[in-house]
Amino acid sequence: MNRPAKKAWAALLIRLGISALLCLILFLFLITVRIVRGNEMGKAIREGQLILVSRVAGRYSDSVVLYRNQEKEEHLGRIVGFDEQGERFFLLDEKEEQNAVRDEDIIGTVVFAVQYRDF
Repeated sequence: MNRPAKKAWAALLIRLGISALLCLILFLFLITVRIVRGNEMGKAIREGQLILVSRVAGRYSDSVVLYRNQEKEEHLGRIVGFDEQGERFFLLDEKEEQNAVRDEDIIGTVVFAVQYRDF
């Protein structure tokens, strides 16, 4: 291989490496993608939909969130209020029951949902 071709390949490999690193950072810290199992949010988000969840912390009022319950299982719920200290959020689950969830148990806010083709 001649010298310009080696430089071109090296530049391509560097760009691919940087792109892979940026994608890794994006999916580790900023967003996550899940497939919904079960009809936890009824008409708003249905089973089999692919959801994009933003992990960026913020105010969650009236948002659909992905959270972990006491058994460390992931569920969807809609935030309907929070206490004065902002430490616990109250949300409605699939049975329309109100539950209290701590801020650290909320994984993120659902920002996008689309039907997944295998469901």
